[in-house]
Amino acid sequence: MKKIVLLLSVVCSLFIVSGCGNDSKSKTTSPTKEEYADKAFLEDFKQGLYDRWDYQNSEESDKDYDFNLVTYYKNLNDKELSNIKKYKNANFKDAQLHEYALSYINNLEKINTLKDYDYIVYDHLDTDVTNYVSGAEKYGNLYNKRIVLIKEIVDKYNIKIDSKHKESIDSVLDDAKLAIDKQQEIDSVNNIFKNVTFTKNPNTENEYTAVVENNTNNTFKNVVCEYRLLLSDDTVVGKEYVTVEEWSPHQKYTITISPTVNFAKTELLDCFYEIKQ
Repeated sequence: MKKIVLLLSVVCSLFIVSGCGNDSKSKTTSPTKEEYADKAFLEDFKQGLYDRWDYQNSEESDKDYDFNLVTYYKNLNDKELSNIKKYKNANFKDAQLHEYALSYINNLEKINTLKDYDYIVYDHLDTDVTNYVSGAEKYGNLYNKRIVLIKEIVDKYNIKIDSKHKESIDSVLDDAKLAIDKQQEIDSVNNIFKNVTFTKNPNTENEYTAVVENNTNNTFKNVVCEYRLLLSDDTVVGKEYVTVEEWSPHQKYTITISPTVNFAKTELLDCFYEIKQ
């Protein structure tokens, strides 16, 4: 009888222990917190820059540059992309950083889609970053967007670059400042011509004019702007160019187009200019 009671006591004890164990486990288990990629991205972003600069300063890159220019530029790009492409679909807590990450990854991916010719053209032209903002030169334009993003990310998130790569980051940040200043200059010119309304000259068959004012502090040797001619439904029916020469600050100028087709409105495509020194 004692053995039966003892056995029942042991069995009950096992059930109690098992029950307590399950209860304890259910209380301590909590849903997994969502993991954000912010910190990891910034570290890998920095590592990508390091890998790029290390390759750029290596004997390997010297050989690639001398014997396979396209490989050289693609390797520069891939050193960064291999570190951060995994963050394209990652979750970020900081919405601004998420936007920076996507923009930077997309920029590198666009560079990878360029034709061999685009790399060669970039290398054989004057590589002053201020010459590439307008978008006429594909690699240079993407390069400028990339270095401006680097400056914004480094400044906003106070990224510390080690002493080994100080010269490289200083060069990038200096170039980024030049690119930003140049873009502001270009925007100031485009804004003059962007929202003009051409009025038909009643004394002519197909002449349209508008008045623009140089509201910058620059004296232009010349400015050439390209416009699309559109119908009311935005169908493109032609192009026209306007030219301004010897244009001083705050001086007004009458620009003229003479289209041979009917149109409802114009759209500025781009302006090219030369500042008088």
